Amino acid sequence: MEEIYHVIDTYKTAAKTKDIDLMLSIYTDDIFIYDAWEKWSESGLDAMKQLVTEWFASLGEESLDLEISNIKVESDTRVGFASYDVKFIRLDTNGQPYKSITNRFTVGLVKDNQWKIKHQHSSIPS
Repeated sequence: MEEIYHVIDTYKTAAKTKDIDLMLSIYTDDIFIYDAWEKWSESGLDAMKQLVTEWFASLGEESLDLEISNIKVESDTRVGFASYDVKFIRLDTNGQPYKSITNRFTVGLVKDNQWKIKHQHSSIPS
């Protein structure tokens, strides 16, 4: 299960550093996404790359901090899932927080050589 926690931590690191390649490294080629933002759903790593590229570009010179909480993980040797909350904190160009939003995530993962996210669902609590 530690490896699944590492996938979640990699998501956090990639978002904070706006590292597209690192972000994509945690997803399968056939990732399926239910997103809380502009597009209802997407599939495939190319679509994920476009989503991530647009997201990071929308930040401009600003950056993000992330707080991940309420992590729950279940897995066997090949299949796992996790649910958790992610508080996205937008930081101005001086590194000061000025707004935030919390999303709920549920991910399904598969393990080939390493754990990767095959399905991701994000939603915004009301």
